[in-house]
Amino acid sequence: MKTSKLIATVIIALPVLALTESVIARAASAYNPPAKPVSEILESKIRQSWKDWQAKDAKAYESILAEGYVAVLPGGRGPRDQVAAISDMQGMTIGNYTLSDLKFTPLGDKAELVTYKADADVTIGANTGHAGLAVAEVWVKQENNWKLLHYQETEIK
Repeated sequence: MKTSKLIATVIIALPVLALTESVIARAASAYNPPAKPVSEILESKIRQSWKDWQAKDAKAYESILAEGYVAVLPGGRGPRDQVAAISDMQGMTIGNYTLSDLKFTPLGDKAELVTYKADADVTIGANTGHAGLAVAEVWVKQENNWKLLHYQETEIK
């Protein structure tokens, strides 16, 4: 008699366990953690881009640039495309720097304006100095990835 009760219990328990496992597996696969806020994603990318520039890691820096990227820098040289920006990177050394006052302004679902201040010790050729900058960047979302489309620096005196 004990064997038949055990068999009956197993026969009832197995489908219940299988159903429970199936429900748990579906719930786990359906879980999508909340997406990070755009400001958090872009701040991370901006801070990493400065590290990449400081390290002269052209490949890493190029990976964040959107097609049609343009940089406008102090000094009157005019707009710089991606090729010129990477060339500028090789001729510049950034020492200590700080980024502050980051502000994020949505320009639609797939574009964001970011403004901030940058203070950096910079060497270009034989000239060494300190740069205080007001920076504006336009980021665009392309294929689920944020890319830098426009970079603008203005000296703060």
